[in-house]
Amino acid sequence: MYRRMHTFRVQITRVATISALSILISPLSNEVFAGGLYGTDMVGGRVGVWINDGDPGTAVAPSIGELSASSPYVEVFYNHGFSNWFRGEVALGVSKRSELVSDESIITSGVSLYPLQFSMKFYPLGPLSISSAYPFVQGGVGFSIASQSIRRPGRITGGSNTKTDFDFMFGGGLDIPLAEKIGVTVAGKYHRIDFGAAQFLGASDFSGLSFSAGLSYLFPFGG
Repeated sequence: MYRRMHTFRVQITRVATISALSILISPLSNEVFAGGLYGTDMVGGRVGVWINDGDPGTAVAPSIGELSASSPYVEVFYNHGFSNWFRGEVALGVSKRSELVSDESIITSGVSLYPLQFSMKFYPLGPLSISSAYPFVQGGVGFSIASQSIRRPGRITGGSNTKTDFDFMFGGGLDIPLAEKIGVTVAGKYHRIDFGAAQFLGASDFSGLSFSAGLSYLFPFGG
């Protein structure tokens, strides 16, 4: 439990640090993006934390407790600006809820989650910014793939299971251009993911909150 809480605090601290540094540096881009973000596309990645809001899961052996309540989260994305008010985004994330416990043998179990999202981002201030930060709200749909693996090293046991389910998400964040082609992006999202009758280590609801921050590369339409 202590190790989980420590890892969670470290992940949140990293996201907060990146966000704070980006806001401090962002005034450097005032002149370049004085008219808003329209005219650019973005591609980049974010790293952060996934916090479970679904089923806790059950043990696969007496010594193994619930699936991890939080885990690292990685996301890559591409978005296109339709105007200073709206952008469309495609994002693929990766998170893994897992345990590693030593009993008579080492049992590694886990469920890897891959949410693919198609969303719209709305910028309520349009071409205006707050210290060069452009706040947005976001919502969309997509589908998620869950892949389960259970193995015991040195033994011919274990297996895997994969399911796909449609889902939806909503959230918000900040896009902060730091220079003509480099920016920082910060996002918080709620993901609704439920595989229904499908069970992965005793869990079917994998809904969760993701908090992440990262870098974006900005380039004009058509390159």
